[in-house]
Amino acid sequence: MKFLAQAIYQHTLKTQSRLCFRILLHLRKFLLRFCDPVITATFRELRLTMPFSHTIFINQKLYPHYDMRLQAIAQYICAKDGRLAMIDVGANIGDTAVLSLSDQASNASYLLIEGERSYADLIYTNLSHNLRSLHKLPSPDSYAIYTTNSTLDSTGGGGETINSFIFTRHF
Repeated sequence: MKFLAQAIYQHTLKTQSRLCFRILLHLRKFLLRFCDPVITATFRELRLTMPFSHTIFINQKLYPHYDMRLQAIAQYICAKDGRLAMIDVGANIGDTAVLSLSDQASNASYLLIEGERSYADLIYTNLSHNLRSLHKLPSPDSYAIYTTNSTLDSTGGGGETINSFIFTRHF
């Protein structure tokens, strides 16, 4: 099923035909009734590992400027302040941080917080995919990713685990 899901997603992104696009979206919707495998897709030189149900790249295909201002905003802040510090609560799969990565915004630190473990586990993968493509094999000294897990117990019963990923780039 994973292979089929990945093929449907990639063909949805590549097709130029509106009819084929709609057919593939219906196939995707049908397949999602039975499973939601983790897939890896590439679009606009970005590579993300995500659940099949995640729509970031489909949204970008439908709305070409969707999330595209993030990199320009990050570059502007870096040029103006000399650095970028970003906090993303509800970081999902780390796509916002990935979309803001660039050589021009190289002095950046990110705090990515995601409570859903299945999504949080993909943050490291997605940052790693895209750092390698941006910097061709960065040295381990150029960035660091730390993982923290905290348990909140406000009710006296079992607590909720909060997964935090601290991602810092140094160049």
